[in-house]
Amino acid sequence: MQPVGNDSSASPVPLSLILMRTQRGRNSREGFAQIGVRPESPQTYSSGALLVNGARLTEIYDTYVVLERDGRSTRLYVQGSQQPTSDSARDLLAVGGTTERPVPTAISKDTLSEYVRPSPEFSGNQLQGYALYPGRNPSLFSELGLQSGDILRRLNGEAVTEATDALSTLQTLFKGAVLSAEIQRDGRIRAITLDGRIFLRADSSNRNPTPSTEYTGLTL
Repeated sequence: MQPVGNDSSASPVPLSLILMRTQRGRNSREGFAQIGVRPESPQTYSSGALLVNGARLTEIYDTYVVLERDGRSTRLYVQGSQQPTSDSARDLLAVGGTTERPVPTAISKDTLSEYVRPSPEFSGNQLQGYALYPGRNPSLFSELGLQSGDILRRLNGEAVTEATDALSTLQTLFKGAVLSAEIQRDGRIRAITLDGRIFLRADSSNRNPTPSTEYTGLTL
């Protein structure tokens, strides 16, 4: 089943964030966490990523993560654990209900999830790959040769078993890297090439749009 998404900042009522799973890296400043507002479709965030409510994921532990914003911080515990009841930063644990403040683009984008949303696949506690879905901006997803629900098994010949390494490698796509990959689709393993140069071309087009010669009749 394809996840239904978690961009709920437009919700008229606050929705509580849910931490489904963490996988630590070499220390608390590395790794990833699955956070969302629906248990069936959390989004994968790497350490340092910015959530839609403007809170930054700064530390990752086995049973909780630390979120920070405007000099305040709070913990979000794995679902089923006791959440803090008296916390001056509880607004960091929810999205929606108010208009989210815009955050400068240079620091607000988790670029990977803008185009490709990876959802980890586990066997027990061992990462076995990532199911890939279109992100908030799905326009370039298919141009990578991907279909919604493809499961990424190998990157550049390496099995996808280390979360930090795999996500870091995927992020290089947005610097124009070309990656070899093996995906599982319809039960079959396929070899494909992920060409990051399409992101460089798209970025160039956005920064240098073709001037319009259409006369609008407006005088400025």
